Order: sequence, then C-alpha cells, then structure tokens
Amino acid sequence: MSEQRGAWVIRAGRGDDNHAADFRETGVVAVGFRPVGDLAGMSQDQIRSVVDERWSDRPQGTRIAYTYQLDAFANVIRPGDIVLTPLGPGTHQVLVGVIEGPYEHADEALIENWQHSRRTRWLRTVPEDTLPASVRGPLQSSRTITPIREVDALESSLGVGDADAIHLLLKWRVSEEPRTIDLHREIADRRGSVWWGKIGDPDGRSAMSGTYLDHFREQLRESTPTHVYLYRAGDLWRADLVEITADESAIDRSMVPQYYGSTQHNLWVKNTNFTSLPADWPLTNLAPAGGSSQGMEASLNSRASLLYVRELNREAHLEPITWWVNQGQTYLQERDGGYMWAPKRSKGAGVGPRPYWTTMTEVRPGDRIAHYRNGAIRAVSRATSAAEDTTRPGELPAEAWEHEGWLVRTEYLELVNPLRLDAIPDT
Repeated sequence: MSEQRGAWVIRAGRGDDNHAADFRETGVVAVGFRPVGDLAGMSQDQIRSVVDERWSDRPQGTRIAYTYQLDAFANVIRPGDIVLTPLGPGTHQVLVGVIEGPYEHADEALIENWQHSRRTRWLRTVPEDTLPASVRGPLQSSRTITPIREVDALESSLGVGDADAIHLLLKWRVSEEPRTIDLHREIADRRGSVWWGKIGDPDGRSAMSGTYLDHFREQLRESTPTHVYLYRAGDLWRADLVEITADESAIDRSMVPQYYGSTQHNLWVKNTNFTSLPADWPLTNLAPAGGSSQGMEASLNSRASLLYVRELNREAHLEPITWWVNQGQTYLQERDGGYMWAPKRSKGAGVGPRPYWTTMTEVRPGDRIAHYRNGAIRAVSRATSAAEDTTRPGELPAEAWEHEGWLVRTEYLELVNPLRLDAIPDT
C-alpha cells in the first residue's frame, strides 16, 4: 500500500506543553484549534469560512495555514497513513504511528482542549537522527501539521509496509449451522470462492463504515494479501479475501450456502483458500487494530462479532525489538509468573504515567527482553503477547502503584551466570 499512503508530522504541543505521552496512552493523534467545532462533513471552503470568522484578527497567511491544516486533518489524512510526533523539547525522539480511524470530534476530549482526533496505532519511538534527511525538514516546521513528501524513504527507514495491512476476524456460532465451515468450503472447492455473510443489525446499522470498506478495497486493488479469520471458541479458519461489499443485491446467490435462506446480511466477504489454524493461534499472531485498547484475548471474548486485526507473525511483523527492563523488587514474582507488569500511574494526586511504563504498549510478540536487577542482567525472555490492560497481579506490592496497568506475557530464560553491568560494552 506504500504507493498512495501519506505521511505526516503532527505536533503534540509547544515547549514543555507536549502531549505525546497522552497520544500514546490514549491511542490517538489529536489537534486543538479550540475555537473550531466539529469539522465532519465540511469542505475546505467551509472550513476556511469558520477559520476566517474565528480568527478574523489574524493575518491572512495565518488563516490560510490554519485552514490547510484543519482540512488535512479532517479530510485528507486517512487510515494507513504514517504519523510522526516529536516528543518533548531536547529529547530528539519521535513517536511513530499509523492512522487507524476516521476524523472524530468530542467536546469533552480524551486530552483536554484537543478535541479533534484520529485513532492511531503507535508503533515505537525512534531517534530523530535515524530518519531520512528528507524527513527531518518537516520535523523542524513550526506548524502543527506538516506533510512528508518522501514517503517511500520513510517507509524504508521504519521498516513498515504490508505489515500495516488490516484483516478481518468474524465470529460465528454453531447454533446457526453446525456445518458452517464445511458448507462454505464445499462451494469454494467447486466454484473457486464463496460468499460469507454477516447477519444484519436489528436496527439496520451497517457492519462496517465506508472508510473501512474503502480501505479493504484499496488493499485488494493493490494486491496486498488480506485475510478473513473465521472464529468460534475452539475453532479457527483463515481464508483469503477476494471481494467485499455491503450491497446484498450484488451477491451471486449460487455461491452462498442454502441454509442462509432469506435472512438479511449487512456485510459480505468473498473468500477462498480456507486453512485450519490452532484455536489459540490469534493470541500470539494477531493484534487488535482500529484503535482498540483491548488485548487479543479480551477481544476474542468480547461480544463484538467483527474485529479488525493485524498480523504479527514473522512474515508480516516488524523486525523484533530488544527491550531493557529494570525490575528490582518485582523480578522474582514476574519471573515465576511469566510476565512483566507496569502501572498506568503512581499513587498520589496528579502523578501521571511514566514514559517507561507506557512503552509497555509498544512491545509485540517475538520481541526480546533483557531483565535487569541489582546490577546485572538476570534473565532474557521473549514476549508471547502484546500488552493487555489488566489489574495489578496480587503477588506484586501495592504500596507505590495504582491498581490499573499493562501486562505482557513472556518466556523467561534465567542466566546461570548473570551479566554484570560493568561487563557490558559501551557500544
């Protein structure tokens, strides 16, 4: 999808008033422009009229710049675009993410006074000097939103591409038809593919927004491998997506199992190449997309019958990252439990999340971790899950931290001879 995707620098504030950590914690990228209300459905000309009214005392050039930036955020930026957000002054670090949702407006925003937002999957933080020279110019711009023209160079330096494809996971029940999978496979074997329908909402609401329909169609146009996961408890199948539509009249009924009858469906996906997978495969190979704050296990157990997911297997995932974690007094409990846990905030009024705690949300299955305690690396491990929102495990001390936090499951390998800090080379 790299030919047509965009890339943007979106600033999180000025000077010490930087909200990059808030962006990462809430899973959004946002802008303020507080006097301006909801921009949904507004054209650039309409946005210009609002800007001219709100900032009539500003120079014309300033109003033009505001108009361009607000129009870009509401109408031009789209799911799949890359976003770079500089961290606070003096850090020379940049937060890297991928836009996952449409424009949204909230009078009572997740981040105070930043009411224009888009759901974003934050990937990681990188040093500014590791980015291509053509990207560092936009990073120096004083504007809130600045486009990046050299998208291919940025993708190459970050290692993102088809790994950012979105896939579908559809849940089904045996009560509807015990032979659901077999009946679909029989048609696919005979006709080459088969339509799978999602039963319509009783209130007539669409199963998928036009933004996501367009996103999946674009992936198919660009020959990006796109999968549909068919899931029920204890059973998982993966199929290749051939076509997707919300228009039931466009369906060839001879390619639909007869048990469907006249029941109305509000989303149809044409599938081929059915493959059976272990039922627990999603826990270590998929992650929720679409701005979900849930882990994969919680998403599978939720009532939602349609999930947007990303693949984390070695063929589609970013190269594994190695993390360093200081565990101190909690090392033994976390080692024995096979996990790492970090709080979302310390106890005490006004004590927010630490940057090194929110970094937990960047860990992905397959990443490597060095576990440091009392002057030495005591163990190494491999992450087997992404971060999950969870309460503090009962065996961890409660004195310093609040109840809510993030947990990453890991496979520990304790070192027979711990590696002392002074034995680690500087380079």
